[in-house]
Amino acid sequence: MESAKVEHGTFHDLRRTCITEWLENGLQPHEVKELAGHSDIQTTMNYYTATRKNLLDKARRASSNALGDVA
Repeated sequence: MESAKVEHGTFHDLRRTCITEWLENGLQPHEVKELAGHSDIQTTMNYYTATRKNLLDKARRASSNALGDVA
């Protein structure tokens, strides 16, 4: 992690970021479960589906587009 200029981090931090990115970029939860090696889909859903600001922004834009900016 030193070459990436990351001062504090672990391999698990990178794993968590990767799995979350997979979900945010369209992989289905059951696909991510398999790739991550989880035996239970709840592990994937409970620990790796944290809502990020950019995901909320995308949802707001999609809703606004679908509703035609009624606000």
